[in-house]
Amino acid sequence: MVRWIRRPRRGSQIDPRSESGITLVELVVVMALMSLILGFVTRGMVNMQNASVGESYRLQNLDEARILMDTVSKDLRTATRLSSTSSPFDVTAGSVPAPGFGNTAPYAGNTEVWFYANLTLTTGSPTPCPDVVHLYVDTAASPPVLKEQTISAQAGGVPPNCTYTGAYATRLVGKYVANSSSAPVFTYYYDDASGTPTAIASTATPLSAADRLLVNAVGITLSIRQSNNFNVPFTTLVNKVRLPNVDYNPLPSP
Repeated sequence: MVRWIRRPRRGSQIDPRSESGITLVELVVVMALMSLILGFVTRGMVNMQNASVGESYRLQNLDEARILMDTVSKDLRTATRLSSTSSPFDVTAGSVPAPGFGNTAPYAGNTEVWFYANLTLTTGSPTPCPDVVHLYVDTAASPPVLKEQTISAQAGGVPPNCTYTGAYATRLVGKYVANSSSAPVFTYYYDDASGTPTAIASTATPLSAADRLLVNAVGITLSIRQSNNFNVPFTTLVNKVRLPNVDYNPLPSP
């Protein structure tokens, strides 16, 4: 095969620009621009992914908070007096088995409370005695959890002569309780002389016997946070539960 080589005509000159490439400076500038663009694109994708994960954590926090709030509110709403002159929170240590965790009864504090409750009491029950409920936030656990213990009275008892023996029914209500020291889980309220609901100072807990008699409502604050790896704020639910059985069966006038 014969290859013909074209030679420039005599008298013509080759334009040096026709064979020019790119300089090192131009190459560096292009690479810098490409790196900058890729950096913005990558950052945008990472931000979108983090936003999606954060939204997922927020929804999980909300679901967990709702479960905890529903359970605790239901339990406290059934709180009742064992006698006409006692408080729902006057569970005596000798009348119930040792709890296995937390403080012994009676105890009404910022993260723990004992009380009598009509959880399982129905018409025709073998005993008219209420159940005993123990709610306890275990902040030493990782993650912090809310536990519930319940025990029913033995058959044949009549308030205030109720007997509680055997084992507690214990369950894990929920996890990731992240309340700070300035946001107690339980806040106790009473009506002052003018009928205005007034909170008992958190520094006054656990409540004294006199303060326990005054309580007719309990505030519940639950802050939930499942992960610290993302900048996801706490999900906080707040509720105040009036104790209808206390109002229905008030203390007798002196």
